[in-house]
Amino acid sequence: MTITEKKPCDLCGSDLPTPRFSHALESGTVIQVVSCGACGLLYTHPRPTRDELVPLYQKTYVDIPGKSAPSTVRSMVVRNRVLRSIWHRIAGQCMSRFLSRARGRVLDVGCGTGDLLVEVVARGCSGFGVELNPQSVAKCRGRGLHVTCGGLEDIDESIEPFDTIVFWHSLEHLPSPRSSLQRAARLLAPNGRIFVYAPNAHSYTAALFGPSWVGWHLPFHFTHFTLATLRAMVGASGLQVAQMRTVTAEFLIGNSLHVWAQARGGAMQRLALRGAFGTPLFRAAIIPAIRMLDAFMPGRGENLFAEITVGAADRDGGASHFSLLDSHGMIIDTRIPCHSHSQRHASR
Repeated sequence: MTITEKKPCDLCGSDLPTPRFSHALESGTVIQVVSCGACGLLYTHPRPTRDELVPLYQKTYVDIPGKSAPSTVRSMVVRNRVLRSIWHRIAGQCMSRFLSRARGRVLDVGCGTGDLLVEVVARGCSGFGVELNPQSVAKCRGRGLHVTCGGLEDIDESIEPFDTIVFWHSLEHLPSPRSSLQRAARLLAPNGRIFVYAPNAHSYTAALFGPSWVGWHLPFHFTHFTLATLRAMVGASGLQVAQMRTVTAEFLIGNSLHVWAQARGGAMQRLALRGAFGTPLFRAAIIPAIRMLDAFMPGRGENLFAEITVGAADRDGGASHFSLLDSHGMIIDTRIPCHSHSQRHASR
């Protein structure tokens, strides 16, 4: 693979890259994670163009049937919404938190094979997606989902606006997060919300694992956010953060341990090859330590979860909205149900 694209900082426009570390791809090409000398944003430099990325996604983002068939207990948890919500709360996964806030017409940017959209539709929302990988798009359509093959720029701005737009581990993949957020704002209905879930490059796991941290995910991740730089990117896009937090999911630590152990060689590599760091027992064993670290190191959790609004959205004649957190840091929802947008259109 030939890397052909060098871009300036997407946040401030400066071209002052300061190397942080290098990474060699299978092809032998060396790329770097750099920090902007002006604003501190971390980004991949150089990086693949869109034409180069499509075959990479087709090679890397594929399903392997039967590779991770769930156990009976896991299947029960997956099927039961209450049990799954409890597990997500314990394990530091934000899926249930997002689903409790999704409403109306939902656009999933970088929807993959459509798992999140299936959940959205099951809750009574209208789900739509956009995805770069043609193989994933075909699978989505096979599941009856409305998915466009391409990028966010391929969504027609004249269509009916969306009540919810989500970048679930996808904003960091996009060539320009700033322009993507701006375009998302133009596709958003009044009082709509944008949600971002992305790796936190200032997390204690990034510091612990260094270049082996799975959150770098090179060359697919172009931008590597922190609390400060994601908030700055949102502001530079003309939007505002309604709420942002960090949280660590246990399975991602297992993935980082797997990569780190393989690089170490010897006994650690053998453990990794046996899948020791991905077993349910291992994942359950590390959860108490993760929850303690998240509590005592605020802002340093492995993933960023942000809720974003258009600046004047709550002053556009609709009911205002605020977010509260309970004693466990969970969002207490105060908004209207999934069918709200269709009702508003029917009443016009």
